[in-house]
Amino acid sequence: MDCGPYCWCSWAATGAAAVEGMWKIAMGYLVQLSVQEFLDCTDHAPYNCNGCVGGWSDGPWLYMMDRPGVASWTAYPWVGSKTPCDVSGNKPPIAFIGGIVDVPNYDDAALATAVTSNPVAIMLNSANTAFQFYTTGVIDEYSVCTANPTDAGLAVGFGVTPGGMKYFKIKFSYGTGWGEAGFVRVQRAPYFEGNAGVCGMYLSPMSPIPPPLVSQSHTPTPTSTPTY
Repeated sequence: MDCGPYCWCSWAATGAAAVEGMWKIAMGYLVQLSVQEFLDCTDHAPYNCNGCVGGWSDGPWLYMMDRPGVASWTAYPWVGSKTPCDVSGNKPPIAFIGGIVDVPNYDDAALATAVTSNPVAIMLNSANTAFQFYTTGVIDEYSVCTANPTDAGLAVGFGVTPGGMKYFKIKFSYGTGWGEAGFVRVQRAPYFEGNAGVCGMYLSPMSPIPPPLVSQSHTPTPTSTPTY
């Protein structure tokens, strides 16, 4: 999804996208979750997020464990700004998580291993020209993208360019018109910036894990592919 120019919602969008990916792997079908619910309902302890001002990707997951779950995008649609939290009867939860896994910091191999199982939320420094003018290719150690994370992204895979450069593929919240259909590739450089990596992507990776058992009463109806 595209958070738009006036709402810094990458933390909420990434939190939702991580659960959607986890749910697809665990359950076999996609759901489209409410980023708006995360924006509206996590502005207090213990979630400590702050609507369109910013937040943390694990805030939505902690919230899901308490509610439990989160509503669909259709039931609780995106409006582009924070509104009062409303989880009334017409907004039932459709997806759940079983916990949160912290991937070791400063560890390229650990991130790669984690991504083979589930999408992993990471933090990135997007406040630089390498990101702002990105269209295609790999943001590398020569792109002046330092380890000062400003936004959340979702590591979904990795690969190697024809020239031999290793990279992670990351989903971002600028919409499909940005970058490579909403994705960016960032070089795997574990030695860069004191092992924090290019754009700081090794600093705080984490991932939701599926619930150990989803009861029949909590099995949601499959929805169309998310537009993120």
